[in-house]
Amino acid sequence: MRLSGAWDLFKSGDSAAYLATVAAAVDCAYANGADIVALAQASMAGAAERVTRGATPLTSPQNGLVAAIDAATRAAEAQEQK
Repeated sequence: MRLSGAWDLFKSGDSAAYLATVAAAVDCAYANGADIVALAQASMAGAAERVTRGATPLTSPQNGLVAAIDAATRAAEAQEQK
């Protein structure tokens, strides 16, 4: 979904308004029936804690880190088995 004006808020340095805009869009998505929302841009991660409806959105930094740790763990385990 595109958030009209959100990127302009980010570029102008108004991070509070930017995150509020993103959080409001997430709340709207949940109100309209979304089961889960993913905030794929790292700059949006702070909006997750401002969401008031539905599940906590997935965020790219958190989920990316979890995936990297899982991959590193699997690689280390594979090396130990050799």
